Amino acid sequence: LLFAKLNVWPWLDRCEVVRFDWRRDRFSGVQFDWIIGSDILYDRAEWPYLEPLWRQHLAPGGTVVLGEPFRIIGDEFREWIGGHPWQVRVETVRPAGVARPLRLFWLADKA
Repeated sequence: LLFAKLNVWPWLDRCEVVRFDWRRDRFSGVQFDWIIGSDILYDRAEWPYLEPLWRQHLAPGGTVVLGEPFRIIGDEFREWIGGHPWQVRVETVRPAGVARPLRLFWLADKA
């Protein structure tokens, strides 16, 4: 968790870094305005666990942002998530100092 804590260092006063297993764990009664995941889409077997987690813990009007490095599996995720009640926007970003572009999936509740 140290690496995760270092990633949010400038905002540490507004962030909480915890160990969490998305297959089993849930936060009791907690919702978030933002849920951010990086490089978590590479295993399609995890998607059926992630999608309900986002639905349960995303606050009304909130956004899920998922970054991935343009793997073929990302194309498959786009099709898969399209079958669920999410508004999906896909964006290509080219961060300074990064050789390859990244794909961002922005998910919002359709309701």
